[in-house]
Amino acid sequence: MLTNQLTYDSIDSMSNELSIRVRVKPDAQDERVLNQLIDSYLSACNHVSEIACSKQVINNRDLHDLTYTVIRVKYNLMSQLACSVIRQVSGNYKTIIANNKNYDYDKRSVYTSRTIELTHNRDWYYNPRTQNAKISTPNGAVILHDIIMPNYLREYDYKFGGAKLQHKRNGWFLIITIKLTDEPYVRSMPSNVIGVDAGLRFIITTFDGYRTDFISGREVMDKRRKYSEKRAELQSKGTSAARHRLLMLGDRENRWMTDVNHQISKALINRAKQENACIILENLIGIQSTLVKSRKNDRYYRVSWAYAQLRDMILYKARLAGVIVYLVNPRFTSQVCPACGYRDKSARNHKLHLFKCSHCGYSSNDDRIGAMNIRARGIEDRLIPEFDN
Repeated sequence: MLTNQLTYDSIDSMSNELSIRVRVKPDAQDERVLNQLIDSYLSACNHVSEIACSKQVINNRDLHDLTYTVIRVKYNLMSQLACSVIRQVSGNYKTIIANNKNYDYDKRSVYTSRTIELTHNRDWYYNPRTQNAKISTPNGAVILHDIIMPNYLREYDYKFGGAKLQHKRNGWFLIITIKLTDEPYVRSMPSNVIGVDAGLRFIITTFDGYRTDFISGREVMDKRRKYSEKRAELQSKGTSAARHRLLMLGDRENRWMTDVNHQISKALINRAKQENACIILENLIGIQSTLVKSRKNDRYYRVSWAYAQLRDMILYKARLAGVIVYLVNPRFTSQVCPACGYRDKSARNHKLHLFKCSHCGYSSNDDRIGAMNIRARGIEDRLIPEFDN
């Protein structure tokens, strides 16, 4: 039997897809079945990856012709899972080659992450009446009990999409994709714009054209430092009891981070509703680039915050509240003067947390500058035509 715990949701505002992450706890027999399924899936992925590189073929149809029968017979995967393996490997190589035209096929991708992709009504099925999910395997079906959908979904028309079964250090997870089929609800056309900058000293900084709000990250960093020190202490012991406490500590830290992100995202959405404003977010890709500027001993608690989770929470809560959110490219938003538009990398003093334009002399807090530029970029990119002036 498997029990579960709903952890958090995320939403893709462009495709109207909601992801619900559920922790599941299989018994010993079910765990063996699921581990065998993942082992076979990863072995099949590595086989297809080897064929793709040796023959320099990444097209899905060509890889299907070359590998499908072997996957079915040698790795004992069912038809739809075999197709998922081929589609996943093909998609990965297409992305790699699109980003690197001179890709060396001798350096093939190796699949080790214990995650498999499941197709709805083929590999997995959810019964809303019994609130059970079924995962089909070559060794029989595994039933997941008491998977309860969030109450807010009752307000929407939706259908189930694919799912991912994940086995991580701290347990098993089922990540369910739900496709919202109705149009996003919008309360009214916005009369203001809030720019949001994510950072380290301040988790987020917001600017609405008049007012700037800072959500301090100092308390967060101090608490993460304590978690890091406790983790190092337990790791040095090396006993089975210490390893068990490490797992519990990791779960406790993740729950705390999730709770903080829920509070921040809720406060931001409530502010947007009160001001009848839309929100401009940076896409947060590259947040780890700050790693090279952090001292080695500080890297864990300074750059491992769950920014992507925070963004996802803002997106799905905004959709439910009828608040419009736009994502913009954050490139150079910390280097451009919001007063004159001059870009100068040296204008930002990281130690003093100060931005001073060498062209016009305008100065302000560096995080505030980021929020101002993100807001301006949302307007300049003509995402919001009514604010062109």
